[in-house]
Amino acid sequence: MGIELRLLGPVQLTVAGEPLTPTSRIQRMLLAVLMLQANRVVTIGKLADVLWDNPPASFQANLRTHVSALRRILQHDGVERLARHVGGYRLRAEAGELDIDEFRRLAAKGRALLASGEPEAAVDALGQAVALGKSSTGSCLNAQGRLADQLAAVDSERLHVFEEWIDVRLQLGEASTLVGTVHAHLADNPTREHAWGQLMRAAYYAGDVAAALRAFSQARELLIGQLGIEPGNQLRALQRAILARDEVALQPASFRRPGVLVYQAA
Repeated sequence: MGIELRLLGPVQLTVAGEPLTPTSRIQRMLLAVLMLQANRVVTIGKLADVLWDNPPASFQANLRTHVSALRRILQHDGVERLARHVGGYRLRAEAGELDIDEFRRLAAKGRALLASGEPEAAVDALGQAVALGKSSTGSCLNAQGRLADQLAAVDSERLHVFEEWIDVRLQLGEASTLVGTVHAHLADNPTREHAWGQLMRAAYYAGDVAAALRAFSQARELLIGQLGIEPGNQLRALQRAILARDEVALQPASFRRPGVLVYQAA
């Protein structure tokens, strides 16, 4: 058993099967920054900007102390995982050790399978990616500034893959089982317009046209209330398609084939 580095969800570090996540928040933040840039040198200046709002005069000495502590935790089988390079530090992560790398590999595999006409296999690969990213990236860090932005970008990627997985499951006719799943997703991410569209489709194809239209009204009310914007063109077009019972227009563009309805209403 080697090293496991987890960024999707709470930052976690496991060495030889033993949980060794640093108890120090600043060391967890340091580990998160290094994981985000795994196998690349992160400069001392960038580390200082992320770890301290206003780096103290002694920040280099403080950084060396935290790096040394993290290096000791990461030491495994005599292999140095956190090395000093000119101007910075580099975290070495092997294949399969870092969850974000595995997440991206599985997501890319799922997309390739879908593009090659294998939606069932794509669902499996995307589902494995989704299982790695069940909660907010870097949660429990209470990150601010640049680190918060970097974690938010990864989290957006995580949510996008989840919605890709839902799209393919809709394509495969799982609408009736997905209404609750998409509701739960929207409870945590209420401004995701694509997810509102998925809820509308899932309800419609499960045979509940009224619920599909209510979902549009709920989305509109929420988007206006929280963001001050109307629903976008795609969501409005979906509402019109539901009102008109236009089965072709209801198909997501990526699923449409000439003369073919990929899925139909119950």
